Order: sequence, then C-alpha cells, then structure tokens
Amino acid sequence: MLSELMCLSAIIAGEAGGEVMQGQKYSIGQVAVAYSAVNRKADPNYPKTICGVMNQPYQYEFLKKNGMPSKKQIEYFMPLAKAVLEHKIDDPTNGCKWFHTKWIKPYWAKNKEVKLAYMNHIFY
Repeated sequence: MLSELMCLSAIIAGEAGGEVMQGQKYSIGQVAVAYSAVNRKADPNYPKTICGVMNQPYQYEFLKKNGMPSKKQIEYFMPLAKAVLEHKIDDPTNGCKWFHTKWIKPYWAKNKEVKLAYMNHIFY
C-alpha cells in the first residue's frame, strides 16, 4: 500500500517532474501541482486521501500514459511532498483543485477563473 507521501511525490513527478528551473531544486509549478491534490483531498467532493485523489479515473494523465513514476523519481520529490503536506510551503494556487497543460482546452475550464499560469500548466 502506498503512503500519502509516496502518492503526492508520484503526482509531482508525473505531472510536473520536468519543470525544474535552473538554480532551483523545485519549481512553483511542482508546488502548485502538489497543492492541487492536497486541496482536492480537503474538499468533501473528493476522496479523503492523496492516494484516493491520485487514483480517481481520468484525473492524472501520467498514470494513463506512463504509469507510476520510477522509485528514483518518487524519492526525489519526497522532500517537497512532505513540505507541502506539512504546509511548510505556501500554496501558490490559493486553493486551486484543477489544472491542465497549456496546450489543451478542456471543456470544464471554460467558466473557471485562472488563478495561476506557470510554465506548462494553468490552475483553476
């Protein structure tokens, strides 16, 4: 069974693992992706665990396309995931629960307010 920390690390690695900025270990986009899952967990309309949020059908493209990230990728993002779970890093999304990549236009995003656009993602 996967822990909350492993699931959140997998979400970060799978959705924004390539967004590291030069001179920084983690990007704002990676923090934002992590918080979107944490914010969903806090919403009564979503599962009560990060792993439950991660495994909801049609929620995370990386699971559908590539499956779980490697153990090495997951371990790399564990310090960030831990800091987010402990709220030691501010939420750059101000409570966003949804995001998509900039090159798609999902139907569900049409009437939502954009709260953060960073690198490859738009957050609502």
